[in-house]
Amino acid sequence: MEKKLSEVEFEGRVVIMGIGNEFRGDDSAGVRLVEGIRERIDSENVLLINAGNVPEKFTSNVKKFDPDFIFLVDSVEIGEDSGTVLLVDPEDIVNQKVSSHRLPLSMLIEYLEGETEAEVVFIGIQPERREMGVELSEEVRKSVRDLVEILSKKLE
Repeated sequence: MEKKLSEVEFEGRVVIMGIGNEFRGDDSAGVRLVEGIRERIDSENVLLINAGNVPEKFTSNVKKFDPDFIFLVDSVEIGEDSGTVLLVDPEDIVNQKVSSHRLPLSMLIEYLEGETEAEVVFIGIQPERREMGVELSEEVRKSVRDLVEILSKKLE
């Protein structure tokens, strides 16, 4: 995971949007990631958004921030072991309806790319459980912790 993420070069203004339902176990991975980074990073060049289940509600905030880079982080069924993290090329998502929320990620990505001219990177985390009221699985918790560490270092 770190090797792949370390290959992503970014500078300038960065948005990290965590997507997910904080009450549904591993579905909260993106939201937990944003919370973890918020505890470590305080920069006027970084906008951290807990988008919950409705990331489209925050597109105006993203546009106003005028980012160079946008990270979207969500749990997504990628057919891998629980906690597996993949950087997914937005081009691979555009023709698919990948989402566990209202708006397909392909539409969100296309909109953000068109409105901001920023590079959009999607980070998908394979969930184990998404039932209401359960905690993060250990595998997903570890992946979120690792991602917080990696991204925080890159944002310093």
